[in-house]
Amino acid sequence: MAIRKSELYSSLWASCDELRGGMDASQYKDYVLGMLFVKYVSDKYAGLPFAPIDIPAGASFRDLVALKGKPTIGDDINKKIIGPLASANRLADMPDFYDAAKLGSGKEMVDRLTNLVAIFENKALDFSKNRADGDDILGDAYEYLMRHFATESGKSKGQFYTPAEVSRIMARIVGIGGAGTSNRGREARRARREQGGEEGAFAALEKLNAAAVKDRLKEIAKDTEAADERAALERWLALSDEEAALKKQLKAAEAALDAAACAQYPKLDEAEIKSLIVDAKWLAALDTALHGELDRVSQGLARRVKELAERYETPLPRLNDRMAELEAKVSGHLERLGFVWR
Repeated sequence: MAIRKSELYSSLWASCDELRGGMDASQYKDYVLGMLFVKYVSDKYAGLPFAPIDIPAGASFRDLVALKGKPTIGDDINKKIIGPLASANRLADMPDFYDAAKLGSGKEMVDRLTNLVAIFENKALDFSKNRADGDDILGDAYEYLMRHFATESGKSKGQFYTPAEVSRIMARIVGIGGAGTSNRGREARRARREQGGEEGAFAALEKLNAAAVKDRLKEIAKDTEAADERAALERWLALSDEEAALKKQLKAAEAALDAAACAQYPKLDEAEIKSLIVDAKWLAALDTALHGELDRVSQGLARRVKELAERYETPLPRLNDRMAELEAKVSGHLERLGFVWR
């Protein structure tokens, strides 16, 4: 039985609710995805030899669950779970689970992190034996959170992934579709997310160029011990030529897509135009903006309620009693010094 997206999204939203009021909405995803990552890789790879992700002993989700309720849970998550995972797999930019400014301090932090861990203990979120019908689970989670919170951070979610609405609109305009195209796009986005940037697996290849490879081939042309290197470099040149040809095809395909889209516009009837413009574009944008505004307001109200609760935590009668107690102490000290309080 595959993981249902509804279960995944429900857990993500519950996680955001648990974090609400302590930080900007756009920062929820750092903690939620961090927790989801630990849960996912633990279910999939903990205890497996030669796994793509190394799960150090004592740094699995099961070990994380054991930290619930402990006064040092935030610091322990950093040092015993996140730190070892990041070190073993050369990960960077992991969230700080001991940030009092975002997660609160003392009991507030303990309760918040304990509840957050408990959400991902949901038995429906068992990634050990399946995936969500072939989907990219972590990618879907990332896109779900970006859709809901990019507006709050003042950034366009289009900076991070291609919104599904855009893909659907373009597909309807040119009359194309199919799972194959969707899956290829998903795989490409996942590769960019996982391997992009300076530390990604593709970073070193981007620094190569044909001239450097050809110079190296000349250097090792007569080296009998460099047969494997020579074969690899020759293969790189062949792939480079193939890449150049594919880029030309891509450019031509993009031009054809633009032309097909332009040709399709005059053929759209009024109902299709309303569906594309109003339903798929405007209403989707309004829905995102509305959820962002509701989240901003609820976050502000939560902060205000917390401030008021802290300010009026002690009732007035108790304050009066305390004031009378202190006044009596002051009067006693003054009398012993020879002064009388009038």
